[in-house]
Amino acid sequence: AGFAGIDPRRSEAADLLCWAFDELGARGLKLHPTSASWTLHDDRTLRLVEIAAQRGLVVLVHVGDTFPGLVDRNASPHALLTLAERFPEVTFIGGHAGFRRWREFGAEGPLPPNLLLDVSGWQSLDDGGDAFARELLEILRRFRGQVVFGTDSPFFGMPGSDADSRWRTRVREVLALADEPLGESFFDHPLLRLVNREPVR
Repeated sequence: AGFAGIDPRRSEAADLLCWAFDELGARGLKLHPTSASWTLHDDRTLRLVEIAAQRGLVVLVHVGDTFPGLVDRNASPHALLTLAERFPEVTFIGGHAGFRRWREFGAEGPLPPNLLLDVSGWQSLDDGGDAFARELLEILRRFRGQVVFGTDSPFFGMPGSDADSRWRTRVREVLALADEPLGESFFDHPLLRLVNREPVR
C-alpha cells in the first residue's frame, strides 16, 4: 500500500495529494518534517492532513533523527502529539517512534488513542544483545497496544537480501522473552486495517 509523500511548501501540494489519493490509489499521507522551513503546524501542512482526514486515510510522520544535512527539530514527539490531538478522527503513525527519543511520547501522559508508534529503523538501535531487547520490551509495555512493527525497507538491506525477514525474526525472538503477551496487535493492528479500506471520495 503506497503512501503519498508531499512537501507542503509546494504551491500545488493539495492538488498533488488529491491526485495521489484519487487517481493513483495512495492509502495515506507521509510527512517528513526534517527541513527547517516547515513544521507540522503550518497551515499548509494542516491542509494536507485535512485532505487525508476527509478520506479516512492514515498519516505517517517521520519522528526523530534523520540523514546528515536535514534537521529533526520539527520532527519531535511533542509536535506529533499536538497534531494527533488536533485531528482525533485521523490515525497517525509516529515513524521510528522517534528512535532514541521515544520516551518523550510519554512525557505528557498517555498516547492519544489515534496515535501508533512504529519500530521501523530500529535495526540501527539493535546491539544484538540484551540492551536492545530491554528497550523494545520497554516501549511495548509503556505504550501497550499502540506500537507496531515496521522495517524502513530498503534502508537496512536491499530487496532480496532477506534483511526484512531477519528483522522480523529478531523482533519475534525479543517478544518471546516477555512474560506477558505483547505482540497481539504488533504485526496486525486494527487501526492499520484502514490502509486497505476503500477511501472516501
